[in-house]
Amino acid sequence: MSMTRRRGPIDLEAYRRGLDSTGEVRVGAYARRQRRRRVLLALFGAALIVGAVGLYSVLRPEAKKTGKTYPVKVRCISCGYAGTLDVPFKQTTFPLTCPQCGERACKQIWKCRACDHEFVPGTGGEAIRCPACGSSEVGSAAVP
Repeated sequence: MSMTRRRGPIDLEAYRRGLDSTGEVRVGAYARRQRRRRVLLALFGAALIVGAVGLYSVLRPEAKKTGKTYPVKVRCISCGYAGTLDVPFKQTTFPLTCPQCGERACKQIWKCRACDHEFVPGTGGEAIRCPACGSSEVGSAAVP
């Protein structure tokens, strides 16, 4: 025969001590509901963070784009080579070394915004103008 212990009548004195103390007293189903709500909010926040990290890892730019080089359209003054070279971000001086003739004569190609003509600007200190149309609306460099 199993002996189950029966609870006696509810003692109101224990509840009075709880009510007399400062703060909020949560009892029963209300307390469980509040705790469940807090746990679900925490799980939802963690899922948002994990989702954002996963989305970033999938959609982040390719390593080549975020690498240490950028493409530049160039033309060699000595041999006439025209092409795209990968230039390190630390490279601040032009002309670059030509891959065809080996001389340091590759200069960056610029593009006119008025007539879309691509050209290598002169070495003079005057304002850069397009040799085809004479416009001063030239971009800083042609996009490869």
